[in-house]
Amino acid sequence: MAPKWEKMINYWQDVQFRHALTFSFIVGSQREPIGSKYGSEEEPQSDIASILSQASSSKRTGLHYKIYRCPDLDRLVLRKVVDSPPNGIALPSASGKKNSNLYVSDVFGDSNAASIEALTEEIWRESGQAIIEGKYSCRGQASDSYSEYEVNIIKRAMA
Repeated sequence: MAPKWEKMINYWQDVQFRHALTFSFIVGSQREPIGSKYGSEEEPQSDIASILSQASSSKRTGLHYKIYRCPDLDRLVLRKVVDSPPNGIALPSASGKKNSNLYVSDVFGDSNAASIEALTEEIWRESGQAIIEGKYSCRGQASDSYSEYEVNIIKRAMA
């Protein structure tokens, strides 16, 4: 059974025909109830690191994930890429293996600086305050709580 974050990405791209999701949206979609606030900063940071670790070590052939800065939102986003690996730096998997399925572009200038830990820190620096406040949705460049429409999309993705 796919983890919640993967179900969300799959639904977003395959059913909604959208391109990618912000990390705040993905993290909030995993909450129960949907969109509820976290009690501490450590828990959402751990959730982000877990998503990155799982994406980097995906065992499905031909499935890759790419993180890049969305030009419209000016936020880091995650998308799945099927078949050939996307352009970018391949992050080492959580186990340190070089055959990662997670690629990053527009984040690190130096490939030696690329790691799951550094990426978790960058995502947190960018989206942490919104996540703590329960503002998981990104409208333009502003963060807000999920709309009823978004909650319904998340419910369908998790079904």
